[in-house]
Formats: sequence, structure tokens, C-alpha cells
Amino acid sequence: MKIVLFTTYMLLITCVFSQSTVDSLLNLYNTETDINRQIDLLDELVVEAYNFSIDSSIFYNKIAVELSIKTDNYQLIIGQIRDLAKLYIYNSDYSKALETYQSALPFAELSDNDTLKGLVIHSIGNAYLYDSEFDLALEKYLEALDIRERINDTIGIAASTNNIGLIYWKLEQYDLALKYYNLSLISELSIKNNKGIASSYNNIGMVYWKINQIDSAIYYVRKSLKIKLDYNIDKRSLTDAYNNLGVLYRNLSVFDTALIYFNKCLILDKNNQDKHDIANSYTNIATTHSYLNNNTKALVFLDSAETISLPTKDYEILINIYDLRANIYAEKNDFFNAYKSLRKHIQYKDSVYSENITNQIAEMQTKYDTEKKEHEIEMQKQEILVQNLAIEQQNTKLSLQRRILFGFTGFSVAIIVLLIFLTRLFFQKKKANNLLKQKNIEILQQNEEIETQANNLNEAFEKIRDANEVLSLKNKQIEKQKNLLKEKNDFVESSIKYASTIQNASLPLKTEIDKYFDNFIIFLPKDIVSGDFYFFSTLKQLTHKDYFFIVADCTGHGVPGAFMSMIGIRLLNKYVNEYKIKSPAKILENINKDIFVSLKQYSGNNRDGMDMIICKFSKKDGSKFVEVSYAGAKRALYYFDNKKTEIQKVDATRKSIGGAENNNLKFSDNLLTLSTETKFYLFTDGLPDQNNVERKRFGTLRVLNILTQNIEKPLEEQSLSILLNLEKWQNLTTQRDDITMIGLKFKS
Repeated sequence: MKIVLFTTYMLLITCVFSQSTVDSLLNLYNTETDINRQIDLLDELVVEAYNFSIDSSIFYNKIAVELSIKTDNYQLIIGQIRDLAKLYIYNSDYSKALETYQSALPFAELSDNDTLKGLVIHSIGNAYLYDSEFDLALEKYLEALDIRERINDTIGIAASTNNIGLIYWKLEQYDLALKYYNLSLISELSIKNNKGIASSYNNIGMVYWKINQIDSAIYYVRKSLKIKLDYNIDKRSLTDAYNNLGVLYRNLSVFDTALIYFNKCLILDKNNQDKHDIANSYTNIATTHSYLNNNTKALVFLDSAETISLPTKDYEILINIYDLRANIYAEKNDFFNAYKSLRKHIQYKDSVYSENITNQIAEMQTKYDTEKKEHEIEMQKQEILVQNLAIEQQNTKLSLQRRILFGFTGFSVAIIVLLIFLTRLFFQKKKANNLLKQKNIEILQQNEEIETQANNLNEAFEKIRDANEVLSLKNKQIEKQKNLLKEKNDFVESSIKYASTIQNASLPLKTEIDKYFDNFIIFLPKDIVSGDFYFFSTLKQLTHKDYFFIVADCTGHGVPGAFMSMIGIRLLNKYVNEYKIKSPAKILENINKDIFVSLKQYSGNNRDGMDMIICKFSKKDGSKFVEVSYAGAKRALYYFDNKKTEIQKVDATRKSIGGAENNNLKFSDNLLTLSTETKFYLFTDGLPDQNNVERKRFGTLRVLNILTQNIEKPLEEQSLSILLNLEKWQNLTTQRDDITMIGLKFKS
């Protein structure tokens, strides 16, 4: 009978789609006796129903969950529950998805399988993420990561660290987002998951975009794109890569390149037949043409975007179309059309607002209807209860009549006993009243004492109230001072952030370095601005080309260090690019003298200065060897030559640049001839000086050991190993100084 009812119900809900396929699957299900095969058939029904009715898919998946529980196969059970939760997510029912994921947790505990447990907890985090409960999602992802790291589940670690990075990205904590995206990349690289590697590179690029390091953002997004093209990964996601590169190049005002990527994106969007994406690409192309003052072309592409978006009521695109069109007409002094476009822009923004309000009202109505239905059910339950009580009372009445006769005699006896009891009670009560009068006199005396105490308390309360009023006034003054201080702090912070933008603009472009060297650059300011900086310049000579690489650590960090770094960059431009001094030692001596004069160190105790590494690489085209000229102020040069078995060190002068006592410092050049396969490492003391929770230094020896263990790997992977080891060592300890490290090798 149950099978017949089940089959009838499933036939009713599937009659609206693909009848023949569904009928065939249902017939197979009803005749199948093997439970695993039944579950497989239900999985096929879920897929078949999804394109027509997600509610039907959910129904079939629930049956599959119930059957899987009978198998005691925990992996199968959890898989079916996760599939059901995903359907709720697709249906935007996030609370139901969360409830479903949580129902899998007891099975994961019973399985005694930490891999399954980590997967379930991670999935619960996904439900919180979709519902924008970022704090709860982060808590679950970290819990899952702890399990996965304990059992060395590399695939799980990659997923958890990636989603933790996403949470921090949404919370605009970009330093933490970058940290966890890099950890995810390390895991993906270790298992050679090209799709995950491409995704990690793209995510890292998006973080650099948010912190306005556009060159780095382009570098990583292009790496992501290259992997997707090389391995034919997820063609649909290529549109995201092309679109992101278009936006990034447009931010750099490289409009021709931006148009190339936007047009590639448009071609793929047309192949995918995604109307929203096609309209979005048209709008991006139009926006770029408007920056180029090609307003006629911009309007043509906007017309194309409008033609696609109007029938689908794509308000998001239409709002952008009319906003841009209004600006273009305003620039052309065509104020009539500008006004018309602006009216439409406002109209569609209002439509979006109205639609949101309508959805909220619909949700409220649904809630009201549900509560009303529940109330009606409760009333019906109460009516049934009343009817049952009436029947019970009627039965009781009949029983009572039969017992009245037998009870009458007993009642008479009880009356006599009661009279005796009442007489005794009267005398006891009289005695109690006398005692009560005595107690009342005592209570009256106590009340007088309490009243006196109350008066004293009122006086004390008055004093406390006066004191509270004074305290409240002081609190208001403190709050006012606090707000004033916050305004000043916000102003100072915004100024420092702007200074950071200027400082970053003064650093060399990574894309310029990439032309000549395989490299990595670790640049981690302790504060918003940095006292560390690096410098790169190329000079063409008659027979060869010189490449200058300089890393410096200025006195202090934060704003004072940043000021010193700008002085250092200015002086390097002066002596390297203007005066074209070829000797690193001479450059150091000249900078030392300039700082002595610029900071008036001859007339005071000012000892500000900097530690500095200067390397000049001289190389003829096609040569397999490079001439290295090095001079350093307290910072050594490290390099690895394939002919050696360990990393070599070139010592520096044990004095810093700057300070009255160092006015006449002399430096000397160290000359080396090495293979172009040699790897060079330049870093400030911020990395080795970083302490852990036990206040022990990271140390130069540890840096060199990490490099030695990874010396055969590409420089980029060496960088990730350094960062990962630093993070484990630091373990949430505050960064104590600016950190800068650069690795170099001539391109093959």
C-alpha cells in the first residue's frame, strides 16, 4: 500500500515535465529491490526533475536520504544529505540548508572518520556564508581547518583556507584574505590541482586590486588565465578572467588593452548565450570608450546593452546604462537627452527599491498566513479537547448518581466530626489572635525603625543622584573628546593611507622587473607605510647593460621611516639615473654625505639613516655569465651558485648610512663573476628579527635553511615557503618591524 501511495504522489508532482523519462525511472524504482540501486535511480530523478521543478528534486532527494540511512554507509548518508542541502541553497532557503547540513554531523561523529567530520563542518560554514552570517561561517571554517591540518587532508586544507580567505575578503580584512589565499595556493600546488591553482591566483589578484596594487593584481589574474587556457579549465570562468583584466587595465588608464580583454569577454559571453553577461560586456566596452572620449561608439554599445536588458528587466545593467548615457549627453551639452537618461536611471533604481519592498511584504504575508494557519489548527485542537471534556463530565455524572446513596450516610458522619473539629479550632484561633496582637505591637516598633532608616537612605540616594549627574556631565565631556579624537585619528589615518599610495607609486613596477628576472618580492610593512623600500633601474652601456637592484631599511618604521624612504629613493634616482655612477660603493658614500647635510647632522644628535644593499649586475646579450658588483651598509648579499653546495654570503660594511660619527664612511665594491643561473637574495633585518610567542628571533640561519631546502624550486614557491614558515613562527605575534625580501635570477 505504501509503495502504491508513494508512486501515485510522485506521478502527480512530475506530470508537468519530461513524462516519458520520469515514468521510466519510476517504473524501474518500483520494481527494484536492491537499496543501493534504488538510491541511484532517485539520484537520476533528482537531476531529471531539477530543470523543471526544484521542489520535486528536493522530494526525491529526501527519499534518497531516508533509504541511505538504512545502509549504515556513513559516506553515502553524508553525501545524500549534502546533496539535499545544496538543493535548498539553490532554492535560496539557507535556514533549511543549514538545518540539513547540521543533521549530517551525528553521522560524521558515528563514522569515527575525521575526513567526513571536517567535510560536514566545512559544509555548515558554507550555509552560514550563503546566508551572509560571516562570523559563524568563519568559526566553522577554522574548526574544519583544524581537523584537516591534524590529519593532513591537503584537499580539505585547500578548500578551508580558500573559504577563510573569501570571508576576510568580504569583511575587507585584505591582509588576512591574502594570507589564507596564499595558504590555499600552497596546498593546491602540492596536489597539482590546476583548477584550484588558477582559482587561487585569481583570488590573490582580486585582493591586490582591492588594496590598489594594480600591477600585482594583473600579474596574478594573468597567471590564472594562462593556466585556464593551457589546461582547458572551466571555459565559462574565462569570461571572469577577461572581464577582471579589462577592469584592471582600465583602472591603470591602459584603455586599448582593456578593450581587447572586454571584447574577448564579449565573444565568450555570446557563445555562452548569457544575456546578463553580454549586456555587462557591452556596458564595460561603452564605459571604456567614454574614457577615450569616443562618445559616439560608447552610445552604440549602450544601445546594444539596452536592447538585451530591457526584455529581461535586468535592472542592475539598466541602471548603469542610463547613468553612463546621462553623463555622456551632459558632456556633449545635450541636456535634453541627458535629462531623459537621468530620469530612466532614477526610475529603474526606484523599481529595484520597490521590488525589494514588495519581496519584504510578500515574506511578511507568508509569515502571517503561516501563523494564522497555526492558530486555526490550535483552535481546532482546543474544540476537540472541550468536546472530550464534556463527554467525560457526562460519564462522571452518571457514576455520581449511583454513588450518592452510598455517600449520604458517610456525609452525615462527616458533619458530626466536622462540628467537633470546628469547636476545637475556635479555641486555638482565639489563642493565636492574642499572640498576633503582641506580634503586631513588635512589628509597629520595627516599622518605625525602618522608616527612620528609609529617611536616611533617601538622603544618601539624593547625594548619589547629585554625584551621578556630575558623573554624567563628565561622561558627556569625555564622549565629546573621544569623538573629537576619533575624527583626528580618522583624518591622520586617511592621510597615512594616501601617503601609502604615494609610497607604493614610488616603488618599481613588478612588470618591469619581470622583463629581465625571475623573481619574488616580499614587502610587508609593519604599519600602513613602510621604512623599507626597494629600487630597480636599468642602464644601457656600449657593450652591455647594467641592472641596479637596491634594498634599504630606514631608521624606524611607519611615518618617520616612510619619510626617510622617500629621501633614499630621491637620492638613488639622483646618483644612479641622473649622475649614472656605476660603483655601488661610491653611491653609498654620496648618499651618506647627502643625508649628513640634508638632516643637518653636523649640528645635533640626529642619527637617522639607513641600512642598504646595492647590487649592480652587468650582462652582455646572450652571455651565460654576469658581472656582479656589490656594496652594503650592514646588510649582506646571499647567492646560490649551482657549482656550490650551499648558499654563499658576501659580507657588508658593519656601519649604517647616516649619523654624525659616520660622516666620512668609506665603502668598497665586491666583484664577482657568476653564472646567469645563480639565484640572489636581498633582505632587510625585519625578517630575521621577527620574534615568536617565546620572544625568540626567526633568525638569518632559519631563513637560509628554508631557502636551501627549497633551492631547486621556482622562486615563487620559495617565497611561499618563507611566508608559510614565518606565519607558523609568528603565530599571531605582532609584527615588530617592516619586512622586505627579494629573490632574483636572470631569465633563461
